[in-house]
Amino acid sequence: MEISRRRIFALLGTLFLLVMFFKWRPVIKLFLSPAKKESPVPGDPDPFTEDGKALVAVVRGTNPYEMVREAVALVGGLGKIGIKGKSVLVKPNVVSDAPHPITTNPEVVRAGRIS
Repeated sequence: MEISRRRIFALLGTLFLLVMFFKWRPVIKLFLSPAKKESPVPGDPDPFTEDGKALVAVVRGTNPYEMVREAVALVGGLGKIGIKGKSVLVKPNVVSDAPHPITTNPEVVRAGRIS
């Protein structure tokens, strides 16, 4: 039985892939296995939810600084998480470098630091 060079390379390639698969199996398994859902810490509920739903504030106006403060107040303020007297950065959803209104207004980003 004559074996061609193509057949030899195919067999060697298959053998190589099998060896690499078993060698890297734990790594492959890590990426292919479904993510484990971590349950929240009992007794430590999210203070910014009501009835299992996230609190959302919608504010309209022209002064971004006041609008950010009003939105934080509408969801219950930052006192809910025990950080009174500390500086906090409220991270806005900045999604691209496109000008607003496509993305977050830079004035809102500046106003996001609340003391």
